[in-house]
Amino acid sequence: MSDIAPIEQRTSNRSRTVLRIVKVRSAYDEGLARLKNISDGGAMLRLGIEVELGDAVTVFWTDDLGIDGRVAWLNGNICGIQFSSNIDSAALLADMAEHSRLGRGVALSLSTDTAGILSTEAGLHPIHVSNVSQRGMAISNQAALKSGLPVRIRLVSGLQRTGTVRWASDDIAEVELTPPLTLEDLQSSKQLGPRVGAAADTRLA
Repeated sequence: MSDIAPIEQRTSNRSRTVLRIVKVRSAYDEGLARLKNISDGGAMLRLGIEVELGDAVTVFWTDDLGIDGRVAWLNGNICGIQFSSNIDSAALLADMAEHSRLGRGVALSLSTDTAGILSTEAGLHPIHVSNVSQRGMAISNQAALKSGLPVRIRLVSGLQRTGTVRWASDDIAEVELTPPLTLEDLQSSKQLGPRVGAAADTRLA
């Protein structure tokens, strides 16, 4: 269900050009996408996940703020989304701009359930990755990681980054990645690797 309150009467459906990264979730996948324009009734996106005409999707501005809709048209990896209810797009854009100005922007994250290998000075450790954003990963803490520890992570897909443990609890740790992941790295959660339990080679090169 959309978290954006619908407006009773649409006073304007003017398309507004924007350059912003959003998260798009379908029934089968989720990934970061580039928002090209938005109106009160819909949006145009450059997608990395596979969708078909009529598919239900949710477009997220933050991990907690989403707009429900359906795929109205497709042209390669460009698609049009028709929102389930009209929104006040001008107010939404102004609110997001104010959050950014105040430094309250939160990185969009993808839920995943894949495996990888963590490399530290103490050796190699298998890990489970549960959440990924451009700047960080949430991983299982089987290696008793401590805050500030430099690490290297390689996912089963081959994607790899160095990083530093930002914080750690008994069973989970968050790693800040250097350099950050790109939009292309996170355009589909499926490309990050198979779900835990699938056969995969997680050896470091």
